[in-house]
Amino acid sequence: MSYKIWKNMLDEKEIRVCLSKDDGTYDFEKDELIDFLRDNLYHLPQKVREENGYLSVEKDGVLVSDEDIDYYLSMYNVTAEEIEKERVKRLKGLKLEGIALQDAIKNKTFWISENVGMPWNINYFLSGYTYEKEVKRAIKRVSKYGGVPYFAVVDHLRDGGIWVSVLFISLQKEEWRYEVPNGNGELFAGVYNSAYDGLDFGNIRIQCGVGGSVKRTA
Repeated sequence: MSYKIWKNMLDEKEIRVCLSKDDGTYDFEKDELIDFLRDNLYHLPQKVREENGYLSVEKDGVLVSDEDIDYYLSMYNVTAEEIEKERVKRLKGLKLEGIALQDAIKNKTFWISENVGMPWNINYFLSGYTYEKEVKRAIKRVSKYGGVPYFAVVDHLRDGGIWVSVLFISLQKEEWRYEVPNGNGELFAGVYNSAYDGLDFGNIRIQCGVGGSVKRTA
């Protein structure tokens, strides 16, 4: 059985673009289609959102409803408005100092809270930040797995290097409840270790609003 995947543009013309594999063909076997959707999570969902479109899959001209395929399609079809609304909501929940919060919301500036050995962390914006290179690498790694990073916490390692704990919005809305602090301050995040250039996902614990910053406590 072969499938076709369409990018549908939400405008008055109802433009439909049939997406192809790298070899130029338009037909996919099911496993190929799932691989295509998974492997393109880094850039294609953002492009679809920017073009105000959505993806659909058809077999012989009929829309396909398949649990495995729909799992990936849902990540492509979350809208830009939904992502932005969630980003603002989560930033407000961090209880940042006013300047950082307003800049992050209005100008979409990426901010970092760095642990410098004080009871509270110090906030920095990404451009020109001492560890800008490492934070950008962490952001890119998280984005590759279908996350939309919106904030990071930097901690120093004893043997040199840093941890970059990246707070992100998953493209799977069902996962959102795990990505915000629970009653103990725990949430699911991506943690980049610059000492070995590796990324892991798991639960961390943070404390929000400490001196207008975010501090990782576990």
